Amino acid sequence: MTAIVGAIDGNDVVIGADSALTDGWARTALIHTRDCKAFLLRHGTVAVGLCGAVRPVQLIRSFDPPPRHADDEDTTAYLTGTFVDHLRSHLRRAGALKTENGLESAPETGGLIGCAGRLFHLETDLSCWEHAEPYAAHGHGYLFALGALRALSVRGVAGEDLVRAALDATAHHDATVRPPFVIVRLKGSPQPATTAASVSSGTEPDTGPKGTG
Repeated sequence: MTAIVGAIDGNDVVIGADSALTDGWARTALIHTRDCKAFLLRHGTVAVGLCGAVRPVQLIRSFDPPPRHADDEDTTAYLTGTFVDHLRSHLRRAGALKTENGLESAPETGGLIGCAGRLFHLETDLSCWEHAEPYAAHGHGYLFALGALRALSVRGVAGEDLVRAALDATAHHDATVRPPFVIVRLKGSPQPATTAASVSSGTEPDTGPKGTG
């Protein structure tokens, strides 16, 4: 249970996540995890916010994304083709995929992907699709987050302020969403980009491969 929130800010993508870890749908226990659910992949070309099963998220955190075939390669083609193909192989080698009726999936794992100034949704079957709106949300609290994103964005709130406010509103209404909120910004460019990360609590995110929920 969690909330992942993303927003496009000019040419950049900002993705944030809460720090709650629960024991599945029973929700009989709530833990504040030190792991980051929002992070930048190696080389700083892709931002990710994930929730769900612990093991796939651990593996994706250490995933080394493949380079583009060309600097002008279409972002959608890259993410739905080269990127997802390599990610699927990475998870399969670690035994983190489940096959049912011939379809491979990363059980209970999904979230948001930012790349080249655009925002995409990653499904459990590793399909990837782009949002029409300049914002998105995923996780148990996504409906609260979407409402806040819409209401605030039309009033000019943007970037980290928008993502943080949406997460805060979600935490107020959803018992499985808890601060501190980890927020990362991916500078928008098809080229490898300079990146920056922040945590709203004022502490640095723990980037070690632990777990999340």
